[in-house]
Amino acid sequence: MNCLKIIYLCFCPPVNPTFEECLEGQYLFEAAQLLIDREKHLFGELTEADALKAHEEAVKKLAADYEALEMHIKQTVQQSLSLGREEEVSALISAVKAINLEEEQDQLWRQRCRTPRAWRPKKWKEHHDKVLHELVYSRLENPSSPTGDQENQSSIQADIQSMGRQLKEDMEWVVEVVKNCYPPEMDICNFYARQYHQTFSARLRKIADFVLDDKDCSFLLRWVKEFYPGILEKPELASNINTEALGNLLPDELLKPLEEQYLSKQQSDLMIYIDRVLDEAKKEWDQGKEPTRDDGCYVSPVAYDVIQVELLQQLDIKEAEIDAFIKMY
Repeated sequence: MNCLKIIYLCFCPPVNPTFEECLEGQYLFEAAQLLIDREKHLFGELTEADALKAHEEAVKKLAADYEALEMHIKQTVQQSLSLGREEEVSALISAVKAINLEEEQDQLWRQRCRTPRAWRPKKWKEHHDKVLHELVYSRLENPSSPTGDQENQSSIQADIQSMGRQLKEDMEWVVEVVKNCYPPEMDICNFYARQYHQTFSARLRKIADFVLDDKDCSFLLRWVKEFYPGILEKPELASNINTEALGNLLPDELLKPLEEQYLSKQQSDLMIYIDRVLDEAKKEWDQGKEPTRDDGCYVSPVAYDVIQVELLQQLDIKEAEIDAFIKMY
């Protein structure tokens, strides 16, 4: 946080800058202050009729400047997840301050009970939230993260994994960098977490609506039950996000059929494994090699192995561990 304060001080605006100079230098908070001062001058003391008549050109210029400032703020907020230079970090800090300043002005206009101008209320906080919602959607719709072992993955698996990695990287960026550009009361980390959770959930719901093969089903379940919760449990994220408030990625009506499909596949694999082991034991017995005895009774390790696999299924452990266990035979 101290570093960001230093950065911001290093990019202080010149003394008595014009509105255009503020825009050019990305001093968006100062630009907002200038426009608010002009707005107060135009409408503070005069009646509305006098103001519109005597300052028609000034009003038009003010409205145009507000549009220009809003566009600069929107562009700055859109770059929140790709801040590459100190100037861009400073610009986001300034944009957030400008948004909050305009929110205060909207409230003042409402309290005055006067007919608002065409640009009041500005609702810049509402627009800010919409921009970030669209930003998060575009990040998960077109993730930039590599998908790893994509050659051995189905298109569904690659899609889920690339979205998950993008989510992880972006949320780490939010808590490391973006968080420091916002005041604590805006709770920006939880805002981003909700946007990513809701967007990721919506994408996974669409995938879950398809008839998935067993591998895709298992992969989806692992992300829902293991990988995604694991991301949120990382210390740097868990300390900034209310994970309990996010809820589940998939509703029960979609999750239960996937779980049933997964367990059915594991049961089928188990039966294949049992048949394979019994066939091997029969061959050995046919060749004259009797099973080992314990207290005078024939015994086989198959029963112990089957019990272990059943327990693994009941505990819903990782598919990879079950597969590795079965492939031993």
